Amino acid sequence: MNNIHLLIVVCQLAFEFSLVNAQGCSQTGWFGHKCQYQCHCENDKCNSSTGQCTENTKCVKGWFGLACQYQDLTSVPSATITSYPLQTSNTWITDGDDSTCNQDNSLNSVVVAWNITYPFSWLRLTVKDNEYPGNFKVSFREGVNDSKYIKFQNHRIFVINANTVDISCQMTVDVMKIIISGHSVTSLCSVYISGGRNAAVKQTAVQSSTYTDKRGIQAKASNAVDGDTSSFFKKKTCTHTNIVDSSPKWNVTFNQAHAINRIVLYNRFDSQDQCCPKRLVNFSLQTFNSSYISNFSFQDSGKDPMLIYTVIVPVSQRNLPINVIGIRAYSRERILSLCEVQAFEGKTKS
Repeated sequence: MNNIHLLIVVCQLAFEFSLVNAQGCSQTGWFGHKCQYQCHCENDKCNSSTGQCTENTKCVKGWFGLACQYQDLTSVPSATITSYPLQTSNTWITDGDDSTCNQDNSLNSVVVAWNITYPFSWLRLTVKDNEYPGNFKVSFREGVNDSKYIKFQNHRIFVINANTVDISCQMTVDVMKIIISGHSVTSLCSVYISGGRNAAVKQTAVQSSTYTDKRGIQAKASNAVDGDTSSFFKKKTCTHTNIVDSSPKWNVTFNQAHAINRIVLYNRFDSQDQCCPKRLVNFSLQTFNSSYISNFSFQDSGKDPMLIYTVIVPVSQRNLPINVIGIRAYSRERILSLCEVQAFEGKTKS
């Protein structure tokens, strides 16, 4: 079977975050009984216990789903959204507002594409009020210009409400293009493609050494898992090892094992003389299980620094339990500076 033809299946989704009867968090921008989850609602207006958006706010662009905890791959920098026939503007598809919808009755498809392949686990589609959300066809491509369908397994359909449907399936390869069509596409309001939940935020981070500036401010290891992706070192949210560290490295340890499919590194990019971004060139990354046995490794082979590095864990290794992620610097300066490290687990819905 190469396409998904939606059938209505009513399902009660499990609440994944163990927040029932939890005490609230008093720290702005966080929620949960240990303030362990980051708020992704507009203006940080989250319920302190459940993370649900309050005061008529919604998830900020780039996040969606239960407590806004799932990254939306339609909003990553490499994503392009195209509607056919071509429309003057298709911002209604990815604006995060389910009340802005398609107004073109001739619309026959919406295509989401990236310049790299991404793991796929599930997506969400919303339609206009009083419209049937079940007549969609979804297909996947491994390359932007590839005409062959990608085969998948164990696809499931979840009706969230009268206007929202989730589609989940297991892929044997990663995807570069998703095509959404079918009768219901003319009633489409929003498309969200899950990039998974960030398992690294507020986990335990350590580094081989810590740089302290003239003001006594330390560039701590925990800065790379504080939820702030800013690349400006002066904001005090980046890590930095000592200048005399001959083998700079940084580790994050999860409080439980995760099946990670994608790791994203935010580089430091604030120096006018461009000294600092180059420090991450040729970095190495390894993942480890609870016995500290390596189960995945990656070595950057680029010559020029990037603002954001995306490391994809191969499909064959995604079910392996990952407890630790380690990063080492191999540039000439031997300084490791990370502004954020995200580790996304991409479980299919069940």
